[in-house]
Amino acid sequence: MKRLIGSVGTLLGLSVIVYVALSTIPGSVIGSILGAEGSNSPEVVEQLRIEFGLDRPWHEQFLGWLSRVLVGDIGTSWVSGESVAAMIGQRLALTAQVAVMALLVSVSLALGLGVLAAAWQNRWPDHLVRGLALVGATVPVYVTATLVLLLSSSFFGWIPPSGYVSFFDDPLENLKLVATPALILGTTSASNLTRIVRGSVAEVLEQDFIRTGRAKGLSSRRILFLHALRNAAIPIVTVIGVEAGVLLSGAVVTETILALPGVGRLTVDAILQRDYPVVQGAILVIGAMFIFVNLVVDLMYGFLDPRTASSSRKSVA
Repeated sequence: MKRLIGSVGTLLGLSVIVYVALSTIPGSVIGSILGAEGSNSPEVVEQLRIEFGLDRPWHEQFLGWLSRVLVGDIGTSWVSGESVAAMIGQRLALTAQVAVMALLVSVSLALGLGVLAAAWQNRWPDHLVRGLALVGATVPVYVTATLVLLLSSSFFGWIPPSGYVSFFDDPLENLKLVATPALILGTTSASNLTRIVRGSVAEVLEQDFIRTGRAKGLSSRRILFLHALRNAAIPIVTVIGVEAGVLLSGAVVTETILALPGVGRLTVDAILQRDYPVVQGAILVIGAMFIFVNLVVDLMYGFLDPRTASSSRKSVA
């Protein structure tokens, strides 16, 4: 219950920060609309300001928006007139699929390379993995996405597909569409996670119970994957939860560069058009998903380490 209450407060704080930040951006949606229509009549401008509520102070606009959100209405697009919820719903499947597949790539690479580095600590495999992880962590995702796009088109004559096809309509085409952004995000995320896996497993391998297992003749594979990795799970799962949220936000960059019609691309287009209801709704949805993932991670601690759950019950008592 404490986590749930804290999550509501976090979302409220996020909404305030986003609203204040958007109010400082120069220009308005009215300029975009009138520029497209070729009209700049003061009467039309004032009429649109009243229609969009821009004639009121920003705190009154925010409270009006917040009151609608509390009853499930996250607004209507100023540019297209569509429901923001419907616009996000049409694009959320692609963003979620990219994030989930990227997370699978990230976890698979990080667990394999991290355990390998810990098993060969301070030897050449360890140095190689740590070097690759450091390079991957220092290269921004927008640089990686741009390089992949330029190199693939220049040297191989191949451009990643754009648009969206549902997995249920055409599984092969859907996987082709999602593979490139998932690999870009997954390999970038794996860099940070690999270092956490390596450090956590290496620390557990120094514990007395690991020495006892080796003395009893347990195989190295059993010690690594059954005992060491399991006891190092809590910090690893914590970082996986954080990376899951980062992947959702990282999709904004990859979707924009690769021209994918996801929530990230929708948000960027809305910012450029000053379509603030869409921006607020998209950030609210992504923020809620981020908080939900971290809430699930917190609840998993009790399953991974019963001592965590028992200590929580003692503190409550």
